[in-house]
This record gives sequence, structure tokens and C-alpha cells, in this order.
Amino acid sequence: MSILTYRRPGALGVSRVRRSRARRRVLLALLSGADNLHGYRLCSAAGVWSGTLYPYLEHLTAAGWVTGESRIVEHRKLRCYRLTAEGRLHAAAELGLIFPASAPWQ
Repeated sequence: MSILTYRRPGALGVSRVRRSRARRRVLLALLSGADNLHGYRLCSAAGVWSGTLYPYLEHLTAAGWVTGESRIVEHRKLRCYRLTAEGRLHAAAELGLIFPASAPWQ
């Protein structure tokens, strides 16, 4: 399983995001494929606080796993998030839903 690495703008080093229960919940909510997953819906679906969700979404976006776009939902302009094709593969592998081709036991 890979650990998501990202490069912060202006940072020289590479930081790592720890795997956690909240991270797994957010990935599962994003994997559900529901339309119009904006911040509040993601917080509700994953059972996490916004202070946990938004920094994590920034990391996922910087890594290319998630895209966000502005949409009009229920007469409000909201930023909706979804996993990219690469993000779906990485998220499923990280959650143990699929095994990587180079599994250590092969």
C-alpha cells in the first residue's frame, strides 16, 4: 500500500500524510461515487470535522487523486469533489479493496 506523498507549494521537502481512520472514511465516501459531494456532504458521509476534511482534500488534490469543481447545487454555488481515475485505483488499493500487481507474497 502506498502512502500519499505531496509537495507543498514553496516547500523543498516532501511531506507525508498519515493513514488514519478519518482518511479511510473520506476515501470511502469519495469512492461511493455520489454526485455533488461538496464539503458538508463529505463531512456528513465520512463522519469527520471540516478541519480534518479540507486539509486532506488539499493533499489529495495536490497529488492528483481528487478534482474539485464549482457547481450550482440547490441554488448555491458549491465546490464539489470527485476522485480521478488514478485516485480511484490508489484509494481502492489503499483501502484493501484490490491488491497491487506487485504484492509482496507473489
